[in-house]
Amino acid sequence: MYVYCAIGGVAGVSADQESAGQIHFASTVFNRNVIAPSPLYLGDGRLFVTAGYGGGSMMLNIDYTGGSFTVEPLQSLKPDEGLASEQQTPLFHNGHIFAILPKDGGSLRNQFVCAHPDDLTKFVWTSGKTRRFGLGPYILADNKFYILSDDGILTVIKAGTGEYHELAQVKILEGHDAWGPMALVEGRLLARDSRRLVCIDIRKQP
Repeated sequence: MYVYCAIGGVAGVSADQESAGQIHFASTVFNRNVIAPSPLYLGDGRLFVTAGYGGGSMMLNIDYTGGSFTVEPLQSLKPDEGLASEQQTPLFHNGHIFAILPKDGGSLRNQFVCAHPDDLTKFVWTSGKTRRFGLGPYILADNKFYILSDDGILTVIKAGTGEYHELAQVKILEGHDAWGPMALVEGRLLARDSRRLVCIDIRKQP
């Protein structure tokens, strides 16, 4: 099914051709005013949802029993209590969730973090207080994370769960609201801010 998180709650819509558009469930359990990140499916019926502007996050369990779906919260957090994201959709890799914490995320605000789904209040590692990325986007490719900060600096880190391991850093944009999602095609990275689009050849990067 397609799962959509919007103002008013979370909905699951059939993706099957014969029943396309049929609503499997609609729950108000996660109802926030401003929602930019998409829901993140973790397997085993678990769904991670998050929002900015104080929205925090929630781990949901979606169960199908007796011909109907039920949605129940497993963990609910304020933005300074654990894993949350302001604008970008977190990534699920090697059994862990990676995200940039929101601006109201307490002392760890705007840091790139790694968390295990079983406990979103504790982080496996963080990027540290000298590496804060604002609302910038991030993608995963070739076992590396590419993170673009608000001021147009591209940071490449190893996609590992052991520690924050930075590989390279370079300024590629002036950084006027560099929040748009990036795209990677055949070794070329497309990134933009509100004024400019650039194409970076990353095939020779570490």
